[in-house]
Amino acid sequence: MTTAPGAKSKDHGAVFTALRLLLKPFEDKFAVKTDKPGNCYLETRSASLNGRRLFFAAAKAKKNYVSFYLTPLYMFPELSFGSRPR
Repeated sequence: MTTAPGAKSKDHGAVFTALRLLLKPFEDKFAVKTDKPGNCYLETRSASLNGRRLFFAAAKAKKNYVSFYLTPLYMFPELSFGSRPR
C-alpha cells in the first residue's frame, strides 16, 4: 500500500492531537512543562526528595511515529488495557 506524500505527518498530527486531548484534564493537577505543536510534557507541581519535579506524562510527534509516555503505567501495569489479572 502506498501513501501520499505528507499523509504520515497528517496522521501523526491527528494522533498527537488525540493524545494531547487525553492529557488536557490533568493540567489542573500537574505543571505543564512543555506545550507546543508536536510536544506536550506534564510533571508534578512540587519537587520530590531530590529537589526535582517528577515526570507524569508526555506526547511527542516524531518523524516516523508519535510517542506517548504515561508513568503510572510503569508503576501500576494493571492499569494497562492489555494486562490480565493475576
